[in-house]
Order: sequence, then C-alpha cells, then structure tokens
Amino acid sequence: MDININNVVGDYSTFKGDPEFLLSLINKYVKVDVLKNVIYAGYVLAIDPEQYSIVLMVLHGDSYSRVLIPGHAISNVTESTPSSDIKPWLNTSHINTEDVSRRKLMIISWFRKNLLPVSESSDNIILGNAIILPPYGPMDICTDNLMVANQIRDIIMKMPDDYGPL
Repeated sequence: MDININNVVGDYSTFKGDPEFLLSLINKYVKVDVLKNVIYAGYVLAIDPEQYSIVLMVLHGDSYSRVLIPGHAISNVTESTPSSDIKPWLNTSHINTEDVSRRKLMIISWFRKNLLPVSESSDNIILGNAIILPPYGPMDICTDNLMVANQIRDIIMKMPDDYGPL
C-alpha cells in the first residue's frame, strides 16, 4: 500500500489548541503515528475536543471499520493521499445541495421555535459558541464545550422528521 505524502502535519501536541486545524482534518486521509512505532492510516471521522482522541475509518478488506486512537497515545499526524486501490469511505454522491439547504432552513426554524438565538455565517449555523456544519446533522456540531454539543445534539434529535420551516 503506497502512500504519497502531501502535507506533513507534524507533532500532534502542537495542534491540540487549534480547533480550526483539527476541524480541517475531518474526512481527510491521514497517517497517525502512535506509541510503540504503530501507524494507523485512514479517514478521520471525528476528533474529541476534550481528550483529542481521533476516530479513524480504516479499510479492512472491502469495508471500513472505526478505530479509536486515544489522544495521549498520538505523536504525529500526517495528511496523505490514499493509494489508488483504497476506495473513499465517504460517498457524497447521494448528498443533494437542495436537501442540505432545506435541512439548514429546518434546523434554523427548529431552533427559533425553541427560542434559541441562532444566526447564519455562510454555510454554517451559529448557535452561541457552537457551529453546525453542513449537512447539519447531529454529528456536525463544532464546539469546544462537550456539554453544549450534547444539548444541541439532543435538540436536533428531537426535531420531527416531517418538521417544516414556518
């Protein structure tokens, strides 16, 4: 499995305080060096804002599995290009921009109905110190406060499937 290195990120501990950088790693193919010279390669699914653990989607045979790498064990992160025999784990062909726009309006309307101060910034929904990124699902919340993320996730999960903007 050949990996062409595009961007060497370097020492992970220096980037822990940079949430924008950590967010930029989501859905990217990376190599993660951990203790005892073990290297994991896969697509970044999530990064824990508290412990800085990384959840990778690692290819095993024909399917992907999730691997949780504890933040304290990570020494380096390197952004890479997967070899041609590695298929992308995220299939974005089914995501329609019209559906995403509709979902955005539904979420904003739902927050306003629940009397929450919500605003927009380009494609993002701003709710206090939290940002909800496209496609605006319960796992697309970006904040450094885990309690806030859980509360917003709960509110989104309580929105009825047939809810329409008013």
